[in-house]
Parts: sequence; C-alpha cells; structure tokens
Amino acid sequence: MLIGRPYKRTLADQFKHDARLDLFDGEEAVGGLVYAVRAETASIELKGETYTAARARPRMEGKAAYQALIRLARGAEKPPPNPIRLANAAGVALGSADGKRSPSDIAFGEASYALRRRSMFSRRYDLHPVGAAAPLGSVGPPRMLSTSLTADFPPDVPMLLQAFLFALMLDMTFAALENSSS
Repeated sequence: MLIGRPYKRTLADQFKHDARLDLFDGEEAVGGLVYAVRAETASIELKGETYTAARARPRMEGKAAYQALIRLARGAEKPPPNPIRLANAAGVALGSADGKRSPSDIAFGEASYALRRRSMFSRRYDLHPVGAAAPLGSVGPPRMLSTSLTADFPPDVPMLLQAFLFALMLDMTFAALENSSS
C-alpha cells in the first residue's frame, strides 16, 4: 500500500506555494511528490527516478462558470480536452488522464482505467479497469478529515501508477478550490 504523508516543512520552505507528500511503501520511504499549485504540475520522485505530471497546456485563467456562460451565449464550441500527462525525466509519455474536473479516463502503459468517486460524500475514488465492473482498488484519504493519502491496490499494480493517482488527487483538489473561490 502506497501512503502519501504531508511533508514536514522547514523554515526555508514554509511559505512555498506547493503541496508536498512523502511517499511510503508500508513503513519504507520510497520518494516524494511535489505539486506546484500555480504551475499546476507535479514532480514525482520514486526510488531514485524522477517523473513529471503536467497538463498539456495551462488551464484558462478566470471564472469557469462565467466563461461557460459566454461560450453558451456565443454558441461557441467547448474547449478541447486538456489532458494531464505523466512523463519520465527524458520526456517519454508513460500515462495520461483526460484532464476534466474529475479525471475519469486514465491511460497507463497499455492499460486503460476509469476513476470513479465512491459516493457524493466520500473522498475516496475507485479505479476500475475499462470494461470491468469490480474496482481494482481505491485511492484517497483514509478518513474524512485526514491529510494523508493512501492507495489500496494489489501488489502487481505499479507504484508509479499509484503515485500518479496521488498527483491527480491533488490536481482535482486544487482545481475544485479554484472553481469554488471564483
């Protein structure tokens, strides 16, 4: 089980605008995740390897509801999808998520998954292989008011996929905060 615990900030980095998690496999430290809120990118360090998760292009500034109303009034097309891509240090794409408000379609390697919220009141998401009714596992906070994230998957699920899901959870959280404040 991959666990993401909040990073203990030092005096030098206490005012940085990012979300940081220390990643653990059980009790063994395996890396870290840094989500830069303003840039909307995540840097994942896992067992000595570095990966990035970023949108194909920056999200549009401004109020999403206001932009949607103008687009509807003008009869304009919806903007094209803005996927979140996972790449290694060499820039080779390893996976992607569709980039909607709640990324539901995830591609990782040759496999495709659907990420679905358990219920309206739950903060956990189930990961379903495309075409399967039963979930492969779940990701999210273990309890309602928890600041850590856990990924409950079988041992054959790659740790990088689980860390990518943590990055998607942080992206969804900050996108929802941005939309609720505007």
